[in-house]
Amino acid sequence: MIGCQWMRDTEPEEVVRVKEAHSRAVVLESIGDFPDAEIKPPDNVLFVCKLNEATDDESLYIIFFSCAETIKSAEIIRDY
Repeated sequence: MIGCQWMRDTEPEEVVRVKEAHSRAVVLESIGDFPDAEIKPPDNVLFVCKLNEATDDESLYIIFFSCAETIKSAEIIRDY
């Protein structure tokens, strides 16, 4: 276990993030939330989580359009 921690400490931060994301995807696949752990969204899709309940499509569009003028639409998909 100590060796594993040493390897994690020396890996570039991006590599660690990718491995952690893959591990989470595998867990979500195993419990049935993802159809496939290797599935990836299109390059032009951004997922944002933990939004305030008061956030709506229009305010999200305004926020992201101010940062990237190539935004074509914003859509909130709620899971409750």
